[in-house]
Amino acid sequence: MITIGMVGYGAAALAFAVFTLVMLTGWRGRLHGALLTAAGMASVFWAVAAAYNAGRGYHFSRVVPSLEAVRDVAWSAFLLRLLLPSFAWRHVTADLKTAVVIGLSGLCAGFLLASAAYPGLGTAVQEWGIDARIMAFLVMAIVGLMWTEQVYRNTL
Repeated sequence: MITIGMVGYGAAALAFAVFTLVMLTGWRGRLHGALLTAAGMASVFWAVAAAYNAGRGYHFSRVVPSLEAVRDVAWSAFLLRLLLPSFAWRHVTADLKTAVVIGLSGLCAGFLLASAAYPGLGTAVQEWGIDARIMAFLVMAIVGLMWTEQVYRNTL
């Protein structure tokens, strides 16, 4: 049975696959293109897994959240590479706010990957009424929006 989730995630997978193929054909060996291609490929894998889960009726899977964390890390790395100058990538000369944001997103991504591998990891926090995985995904989304805004502001 075809569900709306399967159609939506399938369309996303197709769109990201076309985007990734376009990036692969036009890539000139620079780091920006490699990171953008990696983010596109991570998005393809995530959308295919989500479409498969939606079509099969699997609502609780370890694969989709872990691929979503990998996708978020890939897109964050691309946006971070756009924001930081090339010399700051090797020598950490970013200011304190950037270092805090990078550390926070890295911590959230690491927690998301670890909680996908070990599902009982977030249960201690759930006793307080907070689902740590949802909070980590929320922080990753807010950080991604913040970096996207900074890229937009720096290009005007």
